Amino acid sequence: LAALGETRANLSDVTMHLQTTTQLLTSALTDLNDTRLILEETRRELINTQRDLNATKLSMTESAAVLSSLQLNQSNTRQLLEETRDNLNTTIGVLQGNVTDM
Repeated sequence: LAALGETRANLSDVTMHLQTTTQLLTSALTDLNDTRLILEETRRELINTQRDLNATKLSMTESAAVLSSLQLNQSNTRQLLEETRDNLNTTIGVLQGNVTDM
């Protein structure tokens, strides 16, 4: 009978430990689920950040192409201005020669 009482006390202790373990496991499961939700949100934010970075990279590439085109246009304009200046100087020279010949 004493052994039965001791067994009953041991079973009571085991039951208490199982309840505590169940509570700890339930808490750990809740924490893991919260962590999973946070990781999913972080993943979505990283995807959006990558998308923004790709758009920025594309925009920078397009800007570089526009800048290159503008530099080429500037160079061509400078060359045309130099040719115009030379033509004007030639025209002035011809006109001055004509005035002198008169």
